[in-house]
Amino acid sequence: MLKIGYMPSKLGPALAWAGIGLGMTLLFGGTFVDMWAAWFPAWNRSALSFYERLTKGGGYYTHGPLVLVVSLAMSAMILRHVRIEVRPRPKLGGAIVGVGVFLYLVACSADIAFGRGFLVVCILVGMVMILWGMNAVRRLWFPLVFLLFMVPLHSMMIMTLNFNLKMLAAAWATKAAKAIGVMASYSGSTLFLADGKKLVVGDVCSGLRTMVSLVAFGSLYAYVCKLKGAWRCAICAMIVPVAVVSNCLRIVLLIIIAHIWDTEVATGLFHDTSGIVIFILAFLFMFGIEKCILSARRRLGWPQEILPLFHDVRRSLHDAGQGKRLYASAQSTRGWVTVAVLFAAAMAGSAMSQPKRNLWNGKVAAKAVPEQLDICGQRMQGMDITYSPEVIEQLGTSDYVARCYANDQGDIRINMDIIFSEDNRRGVHPPEICILGQGGEIEGREAITIDGGDGMGDISCTELLVQSRSGRNLYVFTYKSGESYTGSYGWHQAVTIWKGLGGRNVGTALVRISINNFNSEREARKLAREMMRTVISRVSAALP
Repeated sequence: MLKIGYMPSKLGPALAWAGIGLGMTLLFGGTFVDMWAAWFPAWNRSALSFYERLTKGGGYYTHGPLVLVVSLAMSAMILRHVRIEVRPRPKLGGAIVGVGVFLYLVACSADIAFGRGFLVVCILVGMVMILWGMNAVRRLWFPLVFLLFMVPLHSMMIMTLNFNLKMLAAAWATKAAKAIGVMASYSGSTLFLADGKKLVVGDVCSGLRTMVSLVAFGSLYAYVCKLKGAWRCAICAMIVPVAVVSNCLRIVLLIIIAHIWDTEVATGLFHDTSGIVIFILAFLFMFGIEKCILSARRRLGWPQEILPLFHDVRRSLHDAGQGKRLYASAQSTRGWVTVAVLFAAAMAGSAMSQPKRNLWNGKVAAKAVPEQLDICGQRMQGMDITYSPEVIEQLGTSDYVARCYANDQGDIRINMDIIFSEDNRRGVHPPEICILGQGGEIEGREAITIDGGDGMGDISCTELLVQSRSGRNLYVFTYKSGESYTGSYGWHQAVTIWKGLGGRNVGTALVRISINNFNSEREARKLAREMMRTVISRVSAALP
């Protein structure tokens, strides 16, 4: 009799915590798999070794697993050594969990992967408040917020940041090289040196990976450093400029080595190891900044009082049994309700995450647009173009149609690209990023409408006039989202998400027409618009 009444009190907390763990696993297991693929883009390449699968692919969040480990270690340290009263706030915590679950379901339905990752922290904060209270949230705020650094940003944000950092690094490194007497110039992300030598500031050299990692672990450094209050904020504010300056120094060194020896030496072993060196250099900069601030305060007569971390909230003999109280808190009505909410949200999220209706694909489009077209009285013959593996990896999709159409004389060439994205909005991206990254300068941008004909009405497009090293180029493009077209990338994303929420056709595509090295701007516009009209009318007739 005594054992029957005793066992549930021992097993109750263990079962409740197991239920919470299983519920969080079911709720965010798929999100973690998506994040792992973003941390290590080469993970699914079975032909590579384990080490190569972790290091290849050019991921920007390879520090993600380490963030999780550090957050768990800090949480364990705080729970063991810091005084935490158990004063649950179930109403406020329940409201936070409710908001987090609602936004999670919206993110599942709209296929917003990075949004699901950020909501992990929201739901964890609500659960801590339900089980332990506001005091525990105040003690654990940093390891909870630190988890945000493991969540990859939206691919479009990454692409935009990466491009801007490449342009900045190329410009600053070129100026620094000239200042020390090395002849260098740049166009886009390409650096030109004396004797025909050339260096390309690739994605890895943009410094984004270093910056993302430094922002994460620089915030950890600011949290545990000897400075207090606003001075910690100053350290945090210095992380981004330190990362940018450090990366520019790295590129300057590459330029110097390429100038003295050759580009093969610069892009070889030094290139591969300099990233780690720059990361260490950046942390030395931050350490030096901290030392300078401490020294300046001493000289000014305002010495910083150095106190141990958590000095004022350390556990004492009066807090005996705190661990048991924290552990037993899950064995309550609020604990089991939390378990039920997690399981229900996991099932609902799984149902909403099913692939949406996507009625667009490259195979159908390839058949819809014939290899021979009549454009402005010219018979054009098309030839398929294959993207390189690097381009496909950047786009995140291999579902595309790319052709170059030319007339019989070969003096008119029109390029057509249709890039599709199934359950992945990464491939549909603003063409301006690629254009600028290749050294082109946008001289004109105009929103235009093209008569689609056959009851389609006007088609919203964007027209770009670009000056590159090889000549002037004209681009006309539009975004397809379900049944609608738009020339605005932001509107395209919003429409795609909205249609995903309604379970409607979310097939998305970028339709781009380009003419390179034209002689007559007026004639190029006429050809590009007529080509866009022809392609859209044929593709729309074949694809719903």
